Amino acid sequence: MLKISTTFELPDDAVTETFAILAKRGMGKTYAASVLVEELLGRDLPVVVLDPVGAWWGLRASADGKPDGGCPVTILGGDRGDLPLEPRSGAAIAELVARERAPLVLDLSLMSKADMARFVEAFAETLYRRNRHPLHVVLDEADAFAPQRPAPGEQRMLGAMNSLVRRGRQRGLGCTLITQRPAVISKDVLTQVEVLVCFRLTHPRDRKALMEWVDQHADDAQRAEFTASLASLPKGTCWVWSPGWLETFERVKIRARRTFDSSATPKAGQKLKRPPLRAMDLDPLRKAMGKAADDAEANDPRKLRAKLVAAERELAKLRSAPTAPPAADLEELHRARAELAELRPRAAEAANLQRTLRRAVAVLEGVVNETKGALQDDGEPLPGVVLAESSFGRERMRPAAPPAAPKPSRPTNGDASLNGPQQRILGALTWWVAFGVTQPSRAQVAFIAGYSPNGGAYLNQLGSLRTLGLIDYPVPNQVALTDAGRAAAPCTSAPATVDELHRRILEKLNGPQRRIVEAVLAAPDGITREQLADAAGYAAGGGAYLNQLGSLRTLGLIDYPERGVVAPTPVLLPS
Repeated sequence: MLKISTTFELPDDAVTETFAILAKRGMGKTYAASVLVEELLGRDLPVVVLDPVGAWWGLRASADGKPDGGCPVTILGGDRGDLPLEPRSGAAIAELVARERAPLVLDLSLMSKADMARFVEAFAETLYRRNRHPLHVVLDEADAFAPQRPAPGEQRMLGAMNSLVRRGRQRGLGCTLITQRPAVISKDVLTQVEVLVCFRLTHPRDRKALMEWVDQHADDAQRAEFTASLASLPKGTCWVWSPGWLETFERVKIRARRTFDSSATPKAGQKLKRPPLRAMDLDPLRKAMGKAADDAEANDPRKLRAKLVAAERELAKLRSAPTAPPAADLEELHRARAELAELRPRAAEAANLQRTLRRAVAVLEGVVNETKGALQDDGEPLPGVVLAESSFGRERMRPAAPPAAPKPSRPTNGDASLNGPQQRILGALTWWVAFGVTQPSRAQVAFIAGYSPNGGAYLNQLGSLRTLGLIDYPVPNQVALTDAGRAAAPCTSAPATVDELHRRILEKLNGPQRRIVEAVLAAPDGITREQLADAAGYAAGGGAYLNQLGSLRTLGLIDYPERGVVAPTPVLLPS
């Protein structure tokens, strides 16, 4: 049980319930919420505090000043933060919380109002979408996050908070709203709380706003007793009212805090104490924050929607295009294809002849230079000539130059007559050949060469390489090097060990793909999609996860040997 006072306890289920803690300034509302958080953290129930005033860092310090006291909570942002908090990191922090369940104080006090709204909007939306385990969210000065009259730019934040409070329990989310002004917090949010914790309230507008909740839950006797006492409740004493969940209407004095009261109002002439904060190992959190940022990027709904809109526009263009070209254009197209079919063998023959001549010239030049070096007259080399080649591969004469090392019969960096994109594609083919894939798919080659598999630039370069006789299509959608292509392609050494193979493949993948492949390699006999998603930090049915699986299957790195199971292919685990 969660011991809120010497006479009152809450069950652990409080982690997924909704509370409203209301009081005028200085009556103990933040103090009471801190006691609730101490109890939840003491039961290993995770809590995240959104702190817009910088008053919650005291959770990490002991009330008696001992350095090993306080709660194991990390502070992000603010003057006492362990790490900074960026306004655009709301989605990434929510991904971190949903996956790692790390207790956090998110100090927003150094952000502008616009930056705070941007952060909270992304945080609440992502947390509601991704969380599935018990987690309690504390909103201090909750009227700043769920205002009754949102300013321009705050409507989306209000909607996200409305979903979190009203429907968050289905996703494991509980919430505590803290405010001194019930009149300015959204009534759609306030009326949905399950437990009312009310300290002294005196302002008529605030008391009137509270009565909407009271009228929904109280009988006449409770209403009269409650309203009669509101203006005179002692500091630290409150009504705890839960008509449905606890069936409780009780007057409670909150127990003393075990952590430092950093929300206390300084008194005139008082010297502020800054107790030591409990030490925390931040390295695991830094690594987790990097992974959370990757996941937030991959799961960003706005970017996914933008991709969907772009795809729908492209599909609309294709559907609206004429089904067949005009007759005159069609005739011209057939004529051009016939000419191309006639010229293609000639171009291949010319390319092969040019490469043969180049190799012959290189051999002859080596012979001539070796002969010159052997013929000496008084220690000086004889004057002579060397063979050179023109742009057409023909020999010509020029004055002798200092002897050079013979050129290798096979280039190590590719055929210099090819352009950069062509060499990259040939290099990608030799990369796959080094890994035992002699006929990779077009998508596999495009991935290594850095192209979109269906892009016009990539397909044009493939066509030119096929025209030159350097590649061929042994079966539809697969590419293979010809003998001439192997001679012209850059060299790529085969991996010496399986570990080297894995390292070189993982270097080519993006962050999400690497995590999935590493998890698959850890289960060589196969792993279920659900287990793989959990190991890689994804939701099993999420679009980002399924997209990454599809891309890795297209690359030939994973396969589905049976329904619902993912396993590595022989590319990753060669026999």
